[in-house]
Amino acid sequence: MQPVKLHHLLENVDLDYVSDRRALRSFVLSSLSTDSRSLKKDDLFIALKGEHFDGHSFIGSAVEKGAGGVLFEVRSLDSVRTLMKKVPSILFIGVGNTRRALGKIAENYLGLFSLTKIAVTGSVGKTTTKGLIASVLSQRYNVVSSIQSYNNDIGVPKTVLEVEERVQFLVQEMGTNHPGEIANLSGIVHQNGTVITSIGPAHIGFFGSELGIAREKK
Repeated sequence: MQPVKLHHLLENVDLDYVSDRRALRSFVLSSLSTDSRSLKKDDLFIALKGEHFDGHSFIGSAVEKGAGGVLFEVRSLDSVRTLMKKVPSILFIGVGNTRRALGKIAENYLGLFSLTKIAVTGSVGKTTTKGLIASVLSQRYNVVSSIQSYNNDIGVPKTVLEVEERVQFLVQEMGTNHPGEIANLSGIVHQNGTVITSIGPAHIGFFGSELGIAREKK
């Protein structure tokens, strides 16, 4: 990730709480983390909430490891206030939904660069196809492609944030389990073209039929 002023990446994100607006204007983001275990000093820690995890439980650990800032969901403001009093030098930003904010940060970051963006989706073969496309392109161009099968609303932003000025192609895998997810991921990447590997019964439960899956991929 190339260093960039954080407030530029938070454009069009509703900020419900900011501990220090002057600090926000000067905060240069060089790296962010969603896992306190791998966090590096001065990282922005984003507390994500999922079905089986809640990053807000690890804000204290992130601060102890030297996080330069914390992006959290404002519903947790009361519990975060106690920590803020102990570390007033750290920037705390509260938003309604940190997963959506992460997506917007990635979208705004990617918008800083001029490159060709290719999305790869489909019921099967996404990861293999993504790897083949990236392998061919990398013979001649600087390429970033999604790590393993980073293809959801957390993995896609993480891949996008690997882009730098020298990168000419982004090959991004996109997966879906629910209607609307591909549209959401496309809203982050704004790809120039999409490769659909196949349409089959994988994850059919939430789509009703293969036709429903095809509509989602479209």
